[in-house]
Amino acid sequence: MRVLYNSKLAFLFFVIIISSTYAETLRQRLFRNNEPCNFYQYRCLNDDCIERTQLCDGRYDCTDRSDEGYCDFNGDCPKHRAFKCPYFNRKCIPLIWKCDGVEDCPEGRDERDCNYQNRNVILKPGFLLKSMVSAENWTRSLRKNKNSIRRWGSDVKRIAVALFLSNKTSFTENEGVRNELAYEMSLGLLSRLALKKIEDVSSTELASYVNAFIVTCIDPRKFYVIDLVRELRKRADATNYTNPYVMLALCNAGERITAQDTEKLISVFWRASGEFWTVKDSYDMDATPSLKSRPCSEPEPMKTFGQEDHFDEEKALKQILLAQKDDGSFGNLMNTYYVLPVLNYRSLVNISSSHCKTALINETEALKDLMNQVGEKWSIQFSLWIGNNRTIERTLTLNVPANISFYRIMEFAANVDKKYRFEYNVRNGKPYIYSISEVQEDAENGMTWFLFTTTSDSEGDVTQIMKSPADVVPKNKQHLVFWYKCAAWTQ
Repeated sequence: MRVLYNSKLAFLFFVIIISSTYAETLRQRLFRNNEPCNFYQYRCLNDDCIERTQLCDGRYDCTDRSDEGYCDFNGDCPKHRAFKCPYFNRKCIPLIWKCDGVEDCPEGRDERDCNYQNRNVILKPGFLLKSMVSAENWTRSLRKNKNSIRRWGSDVKRIAVALFLSNKTSFTENEGVRNELAYEMSLGLLSRLALKKIEDVSSTELASYVNAFIVTCIDPRKFYVIDLVRELRKRADATNYTNPYVMLALCNAGERITAQDTEKLISVFWRASGEFWTVKDSYDMDATPSLKSRPCSEPEPMKTFGQEDHFDEEKALKQILLAQKDDGSFGNLMNTYYVLPVLNYRSLVNISSSHCKTALINETEALKDLMNQVGEKWSIQFSLWIGNNRTIERTLTLNVPANISFYRIMEFAANVDKKYRFEYNVRNGKPYIYSISEVQEDAENGMTWFLFTTTSDSEGDVTQIMKSPADVVPKNKQHLVFWYKCAAWTQ
């Protein structure tokens, strides 16, 4: 039963992705109000719009001051505010606010005697709003305040995306939560890459990081020395099968859909159609050229697969609302992750970084916490030798997480001692050092930075390492040296 329920949630999520036209029509019908104001607003007599919570709040918010009239009224309410809150508070509110799912009168008296269990009225705008807020609060409650790091748990990527899609305004304005999520995701991927190569991280996990990084204002193309988008694109191009989730992540990152991508996606949809729905013979293949000719960030409503004939979205939403638990969740994090965007009529195609002014993630702090994280620690010596005769020597002894790459150790050392700051070039996606302590390689004189491992201070007891520091994982108590000296070919 749980598998079936998860499938329904995923399917509804997908239907909203490919059929924004029908979803928007349903939303307009549910949230229809006295235009030009929306469901969450009150329409002043001069047609200004204010927040509905500002009605009778003791301040003049409408320019014609009509929001503070009829707030403690003995007579009959006027036509434009025809419902009177009963008993002691005699505020007049618009009649359409009666039984809309939002409590506007004290003690929610405008939401009483509404026969909410009637199947024809259960899908109220206020119910969707309440359900969404309750699910958001449950998701936020997953944060463990007692933990110094990893407060959001292992599924932090889904949490970030769900909170963004369910309430973009709240998510973007709450920089504390957003920055903490970004911080933990950065730390999580750094930890993964300290133990594994980027090739060992699955494409779907990379796609999850790309989507989550975008909403938390981390540039997935510049995650330290790794371009996650380029890596994902390389994998998509190298296979005959395209996971739609991966393709959506590429779209959100600004990649364009190619003709080959389109053919792969259509092939995937045709194969999937036999498992989830019946494809109508009238499926319009003319939609393919439009996908080829425009960026993915510009979704175009497209009627496909006869979903309007075979999928009752309103009925599905009712079933989902009835399935919500008392704690606000929909059973678990995965279900809640699927439902939250649906309640706000959003999907993965609505992911963007438009709210990001600058990169907010503090990579230095994330790196320090990587070094301070709980777990086995190894002692690593890192030395700088400058000059053929080692005119200048410096050595740091660092306690770092086990199995971390030497490149991460170098970054940590650079934050501990500015003399260890370095610059690098990227070749084949790997960093190669050309300057340390502001001492840059000198090609004309043959002076170059070389990486060695040594077991003593003797120059004869060194072994050169030909790899990028990102590919070197020191062992416990190992001593590594960057030596600035003449290359062998100059001698």
